[in-house]
Amino acid sequence: MSRWTSLLTAGDLDELREALRRGRATSLEREAPAIRLRVRVSTQRAGPVWQGPMLIRLEQWEGTGVYSTQLFDSVEAMLDGH
Repeated sequence: MSRWTSLLTAGDLDELREALRRGRATSLEREAPAIRLRVRVSTQRAGPVWQGPMLIRLEQWEGTGVYSTQLFDSVEAMLDGH
């Protein structure tokens, strides 16, 4: 598991699942100053190349100035990293 997964609670993951199921936009932002990490997880409408109507966007900012973003079609895919 990645470092960022410890920043999200079971309730956060349930909120993301429900937002995907209902086709609703939501955004959660969490920070861990001790390890210099900030994470934003949000839902958004999927483009035509995706199978489903909604996606999860995971954004990470590390204290070293590194930013990354990924898109996933489910909470489980996000947790698995693919």
